[in-house]
Amino acid sequence: MIYFYIIFALLGAAIGSFLNVVIDRLPQKQSLAYPPSHCPACGQRLRARDLVPVISYLTLGGRCRYCKTPIPQRILWVELGTAVGFALLLVLYGLSVELVVACFYWALLTVILVISLEQKTLPSAIIYPAAAIVLILNVLDYDPGLLNGFIGVAVGALVMLPLSLGRGNAGRSDIQMAALAGLALGFPEGMVAVLIGVVAAGLALGLVWFLRQKGGTAKITVLAPFVAVSMLLMLLWGQNITGWYLGLFR
Repeated sequence: MIYFYIIFALLGAAIGSFLNVVIDRLPQKQSLAYPPSHCPACGQRLRARDLVPVISYLTLGGRCRYCKTPIPQRILWVELGTAVGFALLLVLYGLSVELVVACFYWALLTVILVISLEQKTLPSAIIYPAAAIVLILNVLDYDPGLLNGFIGVAVGALVMLPLSLGRGNAGRSDIQMAALAGLALGFPEGMVAVLIGVVAAGLALGLVWFLRQKGGTAKITVLAPFVAVSMLLMLLWGQNITGWYLGLFR
């Protein structure tokens, strides 16, 4: 049985490799299929041995085989994170349609998380198609369903709205991310995911403020990455997290 989990983790790593292509090209409005994978520094087209998920990065020591330019560590972490995430989802959901949906959400949220961290905003090219696919899943009556999804959208957006006013594109991205959380998770799970993201962002802002007093330069401009992480956690332990949160008010 352990071999099956390993195979599924390898599938996750391969999908993670494609997610890196999406993360690199989507914000630049480039084709995901052309040109073929190449080193952005020297332009050399990468061969199959250069594209083995995780293994190629480690054997190359994190550098391009041809020009020795460092490869961003994000490449490795996205592949590893997708591999581990898919294996955990298999444990939790088993072989089921729900597993396929959960893996889609894991891949989507990974892309959103990394792009929002790197770009400090979220391009509409990912938010709108993602919302359309989630809406289709809700219409097909996958959890949370259409009505509960719309309730989640309204509640999630309302929670985020006061924190996002006057912040331009960053604020717009935060509201869109909160609405997507509500659409994907419904109510109350979507609300809980947004609230956890907001609290985590608040704690991170406090830490950043402290570090800046000590001469640091870090700053936080968007809340979307924190909501994305909280949604990933909800995929794994959503019922337990929601039950714990609601239990605080009993």
